[in-house]
Amino acid sequence: MDNSSDDEPLRAAQERVRRAAEAVADAYARLARHDSEAAAARRRLRELRAWWAARRGADGDRR
Repeated sequence: MDNSSDDEPLRAAQERVRRAAEAVADAYARLARHDSEAAAARRRLRELRAWWAARRGADGDRR
């Protein structure tokens, strides 16, 4: 008795689950990268604001 035809739907479902799991893992990796990039941008912005405040304090307000 050949059960290979009976196993095909199961194999197809397992492949869909595997691909979905990979997609979720990729999405989490992208999210982590974006979070890291956002944190770096916030740090740069804080540094720029501090530099600007120090410059305005040293040079006076030049508006």
